[in-house]
Amino acid sequence: MDPLVEDNIACLRQGLSLLANITPDVYTAHSEGALNSTIGAHFRHNIDHYECFLEGIDSGKTNYDHRERDQIAESQPATAIERMELLIERLQKLSHTDLAEPLHVKMDSGSDTNEPWSQSTVRRELQFLVSHTVHHYALIAVICRTNGVLPEPDFGVAPSTLRHRANERSRTEAAPVACAQ
Repeated sequence: MDPLVEDNIACLRQGLSLLANITPDVYTAHSEGALNSTIGAHFRHNIDHYECFLEGIDSGKTNYDHRERDQIAESQPATAIERMELLIERLQKLSHTDLAEPLHVKMDSGSDTNEPWSQSTVRRELQFLVSHTVHHYALIAVICRTNGVLPEPDFGVAPSTLRHRANERSRTEAAPVACAQ
């Protein structure tokens, strides 16, 4: 399996791990500190993006604005878990050659005009999805903390930031210690 597919799956599994440790009340609790959103809304949003992406691979077109916005996945963690597990199964079927396939993507960027399709690849969209998911996980982590739930320390932290922190720790641990004379 391609490492980028593995990274996306690991990201989704990180979300599944969190979902296994929160109650439905916390899942649906609104947080003023996170734009009055809920954990469920962020998970549903991520699920929608992955589903649009995967559905678009067959046609060669992914329109991220045609999301389902399923209120059940937003309000019931068990439904979100089921859908995320299905996403993982579908991602596992992607081959190395699939990642090089061209993909036309579309997403509303806020202008009043009809946004044109952009050229991309399956690989590039997987890169986008990891980044997008991690950033929503960061908001989820804020909502968790405001509700007394402590997510794993790496939850919602970008892979590049985690790598940087690890390099800094390695550098600090490897630095020679000066002895007092």
